[in-house]
Amino acid sequence: MKSENNEFLTYDILKGYTIALSLKNKNYVNENDMSFNSDENEKNRQNFFTKLGINGLFKVRNRQIHSKIIHRAEKGITKEGDGLFSTDYDYALYLLTADCYNIFFTTDNGRTFGCLHAGWKGIIEGIVEESLKLFKGETEVVVLQGICEKHFVVENDVMEIFRKRFKDSYIKRVENKFSIDLRKIINDILDKDAYVKNIDLCNVCSKDILFSYREGDTLKRNISVIWRKI
Repeated sequence: MKSENNEFLTYDILKGYTIALSLKNKNYVNENDMSFNSDENEKNRQNFFTKLGINGLFKVRNRQIHSKIIHRAEKGITKEGDGLFSTDYDYALYLLTADCYNIFFTTDNGRTFGCLHAGWKGIIEGIVEESLKLFKGETEVVVLQGICEKHFVVENDVMEIFRKRFKDSYIKRVENKFSIDLRKIINDILDKDAYVKNIDLCNVCSKDILFSYREGDTLKRNISVIWRKI
């Protein structure tokens, strides 16, 4: 569901949980940038959390480093890593992204919830496979926005890194470069252990509402967040 002023999208597709995604908006400071690269953006983040009605929850994030590190969320603590999980419903877990994939999950029949920041470097590192170690019982996953196959075009050096880790079927030649289907890689890994749903949004295709690193938004970020519905 989209907010009235095109500030964010919300999704109620994980049983018992809500996911929200902030949107680029020229009517706000720095186009509603949610990154920590400017002190001005604190107002954007607070406005976002207030309108979602989650100010009473403890908001937890990682200092994202394109790794396979997943932490149990702790109140008031920001660690280096790219995944978070919790069994505490007083927490809201969030990611900052601009082309990388946002992945949200619930497992152990909804008792545990979490999120993953999965850019191409994190996928190579094994962040998606690492999340499988947390899965038990009924597991649901939402793969939110991220750069699509059409726009994730790389040179030979990056292609060779993927070829060493994944099947050739994920890679297509585009003239003298290569496109790689990151969403398909993520889905194929997760499908073994979870019921996976996709929100088919690409930051480049939707650059009017989402920040995209490849389109010049090198410092600006969208927030995506998950919390337990009351």
